[in-house]
Amino acid sequence: MIKYTGYEIIDKMLKDNNSLLVYGEAATGKTSLLLHIVKTISMNGLNALFISTEGSLYQARVSLEPENYSNVLFTEIYSLDELLEYILLYVPLLHKLRYIVIDSINALYRLSSWEEGSIEKFGLINALLKKLVNKRNGLLFASAQVRAVDDSSEVIASGMSILEYWFDIIIQLRRENGRRVLKIIKPRGYERELIEFKITSKGIEWIEY
Repeated sequence: MIKYTGYEIIDKMLKDNNSLLVYGEAATGKTSLLLHIVKTISMNGLNALFISTEGSLYQARVSLEPENYSNVLFTEIYSLDELLEYILLYVPLLHKLRYIVIDSINALYRLSSWEEGSIEKFGLINALLKKLVNKRNGLLFASAQVRAVDDSSEVIASGMSILEYWFDIIIQLRRENGRRVLKIIKPRGYERELIEFKITSKGIEWIEY
């Protein structure tokens, strides 16, 4: 079994589920976790697609150990329409591709959520990705940007009503007392469990909390 995240509970969940969403505020480690996952996939000799909707910041991390990402195709997309077109027309041509990683899946939706048809496009993007990994017996990993919940200190992923329908596993990253922690939101039953981790030059290091 490939240890995609390196954390046993989550990796066991991925045996029976094929989509994982991670959300959290800026600098909580979302991109680092996705790069850790895609590097693990590549180092196991498997092909993966990494789609960035947040520019080229990921390149600095990848450039530190490019040999470990040799099986990853990286691309950057800058509009919701472009993302939909890419998934409809290009991704199906990558016949050997089973692993798709998107950082972040809702960033472009947030920028255009006020436009007519954006909700439908966002829902279609999620549905197409889910159908693709189902058909290829693959896995979908994605991060999501967040918004505040009313006037509270809580945050939620933008478009969560759509995301929670399509993603089997949902985890939240946050800062707590100077520590980075992960909380499993879906499936239910893990709400009280906090998992501490560090970001290192080698990727994610898990710590008993």
